[in-house]
Amino acid sequence: MNGPARWHRRRVLLALPTVGCSALVRRSDAYLERRFETHGLSLYRAEIDGAVLEYWLGGSGAPLVFLHGFGPPAHWQWPGQVVDFVDDYRIIVPNLLWFGDSIDRAPHFELDRQAEIIAALLEQLDARNATIVGISYGGFVAYRLAVLQPHRVGSLVLVGSPAGVYDRTDYEQMLAHHGVDDAVELFVPSDGDGVERLLRLAYWREPLVPDALDAAAADVLYTNHRDEKAQLLRHLVANIEASQHQPVPQVPALVIWGEHDTVFPPALGRKLAGKLHADFIVVPKARHGPNAEHVARFNRILRAWLERGEN
Repeated sequence: MNGPARWHRRRVLLALPTVGCSALVRRSDAYLERRFETHGLSLYRAEIDGAVLEYWLGGSGAPLVFLHGFGPPAHWQWPGQVVDFVDDYRIIVPNLLWFGDSIDRAPHFELDRQAEIIAALLEQLDARNATIVGISYGGFVAYRLAVLQPHRVGSLVLVGSPAGVYDRTDYEQMLAHHGVDDAVELFVPSDGDGVERLLRLAYWREPLVPDALDAAAADVLYTNHRDEKAQLLRHLVANIEASQHQPVPQVPALVIWGEHDTVFPPALGRKLAGKLHADFIVVPKARHGPNAEHVARFNRILRAWLERGEN
């Protein structure tokens, strides 16, 4: 971005508190939903085994499923991919349980529960041999889905998600690096400072956002199901060691990583790729959200890999 454009963006952002930051976040949310709709996706809710799963569906062709990580709902995390791939694939973008309006009446917080609900959705939609793209927590769900329901998964793309190779030492090193005692402090923000920290985790070049807008985002996007999201993380952490002993998915796989990821260092991605016999691609000048920070580059990587597998 050149100097004048950057300065213009800075002036706009500094002016945001005067126009009502909460209203702006809600308008941004509505804009992203309309963007999905204008590209042919619709929002549905499925009743599955005592859970209500919200998901976006559109396009036609081979099924391509995007599973989000911790943060705002799915339509905030995958817009750059959905609009690029919907003309060539049948796109399925769920909100995992306890994100958006997806809930579990039981409730359950285990990774297996997330995977089973996604598998049931794929069955309802008659989506066979799906490519599952999962980032961060969504990658843990994708990996577990490929273990529990291998007939549902045609290929696997894991983005900044060390499912199957992550251990207690890795977790403790992550906490120490970020100066926190619990993963909940990093991934379930309760105020503007927490949102700002989450942005620093996701972006190598952090977006310039005023404090008031961070605080509004915390109120509008992160208050829903905070306790349940904390439970999801704690169950994940409690079962770190067990995840080391699960079977290795026997499907074609791609591992994509941000070069400067401080949540899960690239060495974990390389280790995971070796375990899966997968292709491993590092995105330069990216942290934990390469799909959002480098949309065009990420999409080229994903498309080239998918097309190679189709030939």
